Amino acid sequence: MSKSVQPYANVEEFIADLDIVIHSLEHHHAIYLARGRLADLRRAAEVFGFHLAPIDMPPNTAAFTKQVVGELLAAQGVVLRQVG
Repeated sequence: MSKSVQPYANVEEFIADLDIVIHSLEHHHAIYLARGRLADLRRAAEVFGFHLAPIDMPPNTAAFTKQVVGELLAAQGVVLRQVG
């Protein structure tokens, strides 16, 4: 059964989800990640909401995902080799 994804009804829902991710990262000792970009994004959402400042999504989601995964792995000391 597939579930359709709905946009956030308000900024508080978005911030609540960010808090879950931030607390999980802190619990797993990824303090650098929890207090870095995610904390900045949370603060921007808290200050500006959805109406006064756009939250840009990168045009190339695959590259963004690769960057995020790379940062998560690097924070844990895992270094990936480039192939090719």
